[in-house]
Amino acid sequence: MSSRASAWAGALEMTAAGARWRGGVGDNGVHRHLAAQAVFAEAPVTVRDGAGRAWTGRCLLIDPLEPHALEAEGDVDLVFLEPTRGSTFLETALAELRPRLTDPTVIEARASALRFWTPVLMGSTRPRRPVPPALSASLAAIEAALADGPVRLADAAAAAGLSPDRYRHAFVEAFGIPFRRHLLWRRMARALARVAGGQDITGAAHACGFADSAHLARTMRACFGISAGRLAATRAR
Repeated sequence: MSSRASAWAGALEMTAAGARWRGGVGDNGVHRHLAAQAVFAEAPVTVRDGAGRAWTGRCLLIDPLEPHALEAEGDVDLVFLEPTRGSTFLETALAELRPRLTDPTVIEARASALRFWTPVLMGSTRPRRPVPPALSASLAAIEAALADGPVRLADAAAAAGLSPDRYRHAFVEAFGIPFRRHLLWRRMARALARVAGGQDITGAAHACGFADSAHLARTMRACFGISAGRLAATRAR
């Protein structure tokens, strides 16, 4: 990536279906995140996958948990969709995005359970089969519990009316990702929203269940390739 693209400059917005970044893309290392990502740009941009292969286009679609790094000159529109968000949120977001999915390049997940974009491009109104109501109920219970502190597997399973072992398996079957990874993502997303809204990094870390600001910084870099400090500096501009 060129040196003049070292700084991030733009605005982060948390949405019902995930998040959105609009502006310039700065330095970011290879990272992966639970969210499916759409990259839109006026001029072609490049994504390098975990093997170092380059994918270039004006519409790049990245499946969940696929390692990648983004190289771009100029402004971009990054849309993040969380596969574990409610189907209503996802379907609304996809309806808005669909007209923009022209000549797309897909960086596809190796695991079929994680493939988000291919069903969408084939005309599906949702990225995967409907989530069982019991699991939807447990997601709502998890969101409510996250506001108060740690979330136990047993409590999430009870909200779904399942044993902890069966719940673990059902969660992976429905979403393609482990329960613990979902929890980590939701805690990180909550902290991200707090930092973007003006809270200091240490306060956001403690409020969202991280041991300290360093723990949050490591998680954010692994998920987005950008440090919490750099996000805070971007927001302060």
